[in-house]
Amino acid sequence: MKEKSRCFIDSNVWLYLLDRDIENAKYKIAKEIVRENTVILSVQVVNEVGNNLRSPKKPFHYTEDELMEVIHYFFSSYFTFVDMAKEVYLKASELRKRYGFGYYDGIIVAAAFVGNADILYSEDLHNGLVIEKKLKIINPFE
Repeated sequence: MKEKSRCFIDSNVWLYLLDRDIENAKYKIAKEIVRENTVILSVQVVNEVGNNLRSPKKPFHYTEDELMEVIHYFFSSYFTFVDMAKEVYLKASELRKRYGFGYYDGIIVAAAFVGNADILYSEDLHNGLVIEKKLKIINPFE
């Protein structure tokens, strides 16, 4: 049996999973990522996903009750959360200086790094970039 990778999943990938369009190829890829890996999360991702699911400017139109179900899912025993402590924010500063990430992207990458993820799945970051010989950023949709 293949050992599961430890992966951190950025909010944009989660949104494809929660989009309700189960025929969408990106939905299927996102579902496979969650199913086949040990998933690491941060509260920043939960916040970004929740904001998008409830935003009237976005196509999701989740009710507050539906959002509560998503929150319960995220905080279930399936996933591991990174403690968003000082270490993450200092690492984010280092990574922003070295790689030129934006403020919030730097925090996402740092959370994945501090959480000991092997892979960071994101549609918005530098596909193929390896951070300090430890964390590989992959756009799963390319």
